[in-house]
Amino acid sequence: MNHGDYSGKLRIFKDGRLLVDCECAPSCDIVDATPGQFVSHAGAKRGPGEWPRMIWVHEREGPRISIERTPFMRYFRHAGMKVEKRQRDKFHKDEFLKCSACGKERRFKLTSLVRCRAYHDAMLMEKTWTCAMHPFIKMDCDTEAERASRMLARGCPAKGTCRGCPLCTCTGCLMCRYPDCGCQECDEYIRNVGSADMSGRYHRV
Repeated sequence: MNHGDYSGKLRIFKDGRLLVDCECAPSCDIVDATPGQFVSHAGAKRGPGEWPRMIWVHEREGPRISIERTPFMRYFRHAGMKVEKRQRDKFHKDEFLKCSACGKERRFKLTSLVRCRAYHDAMLMEKTWTCAMHPFIKMDCDTEAERASRMLARGCPAKGTCRGCPLCTCTGCLMCRYPDCGCQECDEYIRNVGSADMSGRYHRV
């Protein structure tokens, strides 16, 4: 795909997201950009909301066509409608924890109860936590850190580079707050609202 002289690789996800890795130059580190961000990066003078008319996709056989004329847009809009219908749902975005030895930030994907608990416990010992203690990825302080552009992606289902919108920011649930923990954050949650959750009314996460 391209916009003008800016080429890129379009990636399509099952949840309907369209993300672009820019290939305008070998030194460009723009990855996981939304189509609107890609168009802005290319220097477009129109608004980012007009990107469907400004991005062209190369077919395997035949000439390039505007992305708004492809099935991708129907898929993208359908997925957007599904996201809009579940605005009250909460997702746990990816979090980062800094190694106390080398200072590199390591990603934790909070996609399950086990992963959320592992991150929570690691946070409680952040002053002494090191890369080698990561529970899901074998690494040490010599392992290369994520590029800054990659770290922008936090797993939000609405926007690839979201850092914490109301859709993906959970303010407390039994997936990330624990009755057996004892820290102030968990204790306050369990005392204030946790009793309702434990009786069967769980927050959707």
